[in-house]
Amino acid sequence: MDDQLLLLVVSGAVALLTAIVTSVVSGAVNARAKTDEGLRTQRLEAYPALWRLTGTLSQWPRTHPTWSDVGRIHSELRHWYYGVGGMFLSERARHLYGDVQELAAHLLEHRSGTMDQDVSDTEYESLRLTCSWLRTSLALDLETRRARSVWNAWHRTRQFKRARRLNGTRLAQAKVEATQRAQL
Repeated sequence: MDDQLLLLVVSGAVALLTAIVTSVVSGAVNARAKTDEGLRTQRLEAYPALWRLTGTLSQWPRTHPTWSDVGRIHSELRHWYYGVGGMFLSERARHLYGDVQELAAHLLEHRSGTMDQDVSDTEYESLRLTCSWLRTSLALDLETRRARSVWNAWHRTRQFKRARRLNGTRLAQAKVEATQRAQL
């Protein structure tokens, strides 16, 4: 009888301990989910303004900003960061935001007399790509794009690189043809 009683007490203690641990873990998970949903809601309010600001440097259609425009964007990004949404950025997005700001600051250096000039194609492309990576990170923070498997991501990266090489060849050929037509 003593063995059965001991077994009953131990079983009850294990069941109670399991219930307590499950309750604590469940509460922590629910609190985290509530925090994540609250953060996502705040990001949904803050991120669109940042998206619009970086959209000035877009691929489609390509814009033709002056250095003054880049300076304005650089300043407005700072105001957004400290006034609207910097505290909601994920670590990844924060680093990419920093990359945009550092690149803009570097490109704006020593341009006081040339602020009305257009940004060159090469510099535009550098800014555009950096802003694009930031926007991609914002979309990942908000989970608005479908997650893909590692295999698909690797395969798509290979396809993208091949397509970029082919597009570069086609673009170069189109430029040659346009030059030839202009000479006729």
